[in-house]
Amino acid sequence: MTTGKALVQVGSLTAGHKHERSFMIWMIFIGTMALSLWAMWRVKSVYKRYSQGTVRSGLTGGEVAAQILRRTGIRDVNITVGEGMLGDHYDPIHKRLVLSPDNYHGRSPAALGVAAHECGHAIQHARAYKPDANATRRHFNPRWKTSRRIKPSHPSELPVRHLSEFS
Repeated sequence: MTTGKALVQVGSLTAGHKHERSFMIWMIFIGTMALSLWAMWRVKSVYKRYSQGTVRSGLTGGEVAAQILRRTGIRDVNITVGEGMLGDHYDPIHKRLVLSPDNYHGRSPAALGVAAHECGHAIQHARAYKPDANATRRHFNPRWKTSRRIKPSHPSELPVRHLSEFS
């Protein structure tokens, strides 16, 4: 009889643990979402504040980006105007630095800061910054993810790897 009670108690503990685990997962999810929303709001509000006024030099974000790239010896990156607010990025595959119209033509501290930030990505790429190289490989190579999960049936189906991937 005591064994039956012990089994019932163990079973009820398991159900309780499942409830606690589910609750914790939801709390982590909600906390992560709240933190993400706060970060997005903060970036937009700081950007809005520093978009007011102009810098003394009178340079635009596009001009500052060109100067930074030139001074660091990077001559093969094109600077282009993209679309939308805060859609600025560096494209390592096409070696293209994309700035939104406000940041490309803008003379505000925010425009110059965003341009300099994106130049930082181009500099990291040019100097083969290891964490950046791994992120680029994962993001732009769809086989990177699948090659680790799919087991080939024949050795000729093995993915070709560069030696740099093993270091």
